[in-house]
Amino acid sequence: MKLKITLILAALSAGIHLYLTNHFHQVQMGTNVEKSSCNINSTFNCDTVAASEYASVANIPISSFGFSTNLILLVLLLIVILKLTETPNKFLRAGFYLSLLSSGASLVMGAISLTQLTTYCLYCIALYVLSFLITAMLYMACKKETVSLSFGDLTKDISSYLKAPVWPIVFALSIPALAFFTHKTIQANHQDGDSKDFERLVKTSINDWKNSELIDLEGVKPSLIKGVKNQTPKIVVAEFADFRCGHCKRASGPLATFVNSHPDVQLKFYNFPLDGECNDEIKQKNGVSCRLAKSVHCAAEQSLGSLFHDKIFEHQKDFYSVASSDGVDNKLKALISVASINWDSLKSCMDSTATHEAIKAQAAIGKKVGVQGTPKIYLNNKPLPGGFFLPILKKARELALKEVK
Repeated sequence: MKLKITLILAALSAGIHLYLTNHFHQVQMGTNVEKSSCNINSTFNCDTVAASEYASVANIPISSFGFSTNLILLVLLLIVILKLTETPNKFLRAGFYLSLLSSGASLVMGAISLTQLTTYCLYCIALYVLSFLITAMLYMACKKETVSLSFGDLTKDISSYLKAPVWPIVFALSIPALAFFTHKTIQANHQDGDSKDFERLVKTSINDWKNSELIDLEGVKPSLIKGVKNQTPKIVVAEFADFRCGHCKRASGPLATFVNSHPDVQLKFYNFPLDGECNDEIKQKNGVSCRLAKSVHCAAEQSLGSLFHDKIFEHQKDFYSVASSDGVDNKLKALISVASINWDSLKSCMDSTATHEAIKAQAAIGKKVGVQGTPKIYLNNKPLPGGFFLPILKKARELALKEVK
């Protein structure tokens, strides 16, 4: 019974590891359109953890190693349970030490989470607990079957395998191989083209960024500032976006994740509505994009700008059918129910000439620095093509930090 329970726990662990591997690539490529079930709040947010430097080794997500380890453990347990071997003790012993290795990795990752991160992954915590349970269950199963767990016996097992290479050698080598295969397979599902194409994109984007001229955004206040509050942050990302732009919605996730996972980054959000009502560069007028921009700008005065920004992008499709400012206001009230909002004050701000001119100024500075479409990303006052991909943001940050040291 203990072995069967262990089998179920290992299968559950493998499944969660596979989910996190897929989630890692979604975060890296910005394909996680829907909110992850693992994102609870700013403290428990798997997106932020997946974007951290501790989520991968040699660009391979750690979760893929966990998946391959648990998959191998499943095979070992099945061989014993189905009585497919004449030496079950060796299989159980190998399974126990494999689970012990997994538990050790959990301890290391747990320590890193507690000491190096301020945001945590609930599914990762569940995996840490599962690894300890699997090790405990295997220990009890081995004791029941009177399987020796001494390191000396394990050494003898290894010696016998080396003399006559069989399944254990294959299994040991298959862990990193399977991890790499899993990583590459899932990565391919989230990329347009093969991995070499994306590598070329990253290289081209970084070269373009390095060779670009500096732009000047001084004198125009952004609607939102996220991340580090330092007046002179080492890394400043400037984004120009329209709230009804699909690509802008896709970019908002990776940018937020990048800021949340790097404490030295500040994000400045500028409105560039594709709406002639408040952007002289756009001929077509609808008033809706401008109204949305004004709502975020004014909500920021009540310290609710980020909430409005995120909610509008989350429910972007709901605003496609809205045709008037009143329609925008009614939709916002239906979507955002926070007791602290002073709707009368918000509407007064949105209707004000000062707010209209502020949004026009953001659009004008956008035109001045070369914004022709949205989203447009800048890092440390240089345009960053593809700046909504985390690998590109991370590489640019790495190089920028070397320059400011």
